[in-house]
Amino acid sequence: THIFETVNNKDLGASIDLAENGINGLECMERKMNLCCREPYKIVMVDKHMPVMDGFEMMNNLKLKCD
Repeated sequence: THIFETVNNKDLGASIDLAENGINGLECMERKMNLCCREPYKIVMVDKHMPVMDGFEMMNNLKLKCD
């Protein structure tokens, strides 16, 4: 993950947020949504084996909050 961040951040000028686990990822997503950010996430990559909360559970929780 960190190699991906370093290479793409330099090459594409991308702004990348990393989360240590699914709960932190969900918090990042909620923060972006609550700020009515002009630049929402365009791509979200999750790992199905994230600690604490896996990527599937994180996205399901986010979907429930958006409904």
